[in-house]
Amino acid sequence: MRACLVALAAALAAGCSTTHDPHAPRTVVAGEAGGEVRVQHGERLRIELPGVGNYAWTRAEPEIPVVIAQGPPQGDAWMFTPVRSGKETLRFATAQRTVTYEVTVPEETGSLSGWLRSVLRPGSRAPASSR
Repeated sequence: MRACLVALAAALAAGCSTTHDPHAPRTVVAGEAGGEVRVQHGERLRIELPGVGNYAWTRAEPEIPVVIAQGPPQGDAWMFTPVRSGKETLRFATAQRTVTYEVTVPEETGSLSGWLRSVLRPGSRAPASSR
């Protein structure tokens, strides 16, 4: 009986601790070849660029970003988070190679945050005031 209780307690405790975060954002992985990438709001973008000899990758910063870097690259991977809807060209270069990604972040639909963005967007029509 005691062995059953210990086994049950261990099983319940194991169910409570998990290394998988069910609320973690989905990660879209883009390979080293470049090309078109689609990332939704709430997701993150991982671009894997292996080292080229002793050269480091540099990135051209756009004037108005659609995705922003989550910090410096970690190993061979750059991580990005969408900050607005639209299209952006991410360009990475070394002395020997250039890689380009055409990133699209579509408009959010069907969510409260998407509605708020559409209402608060510059140039959007303000609701008529009641007098």
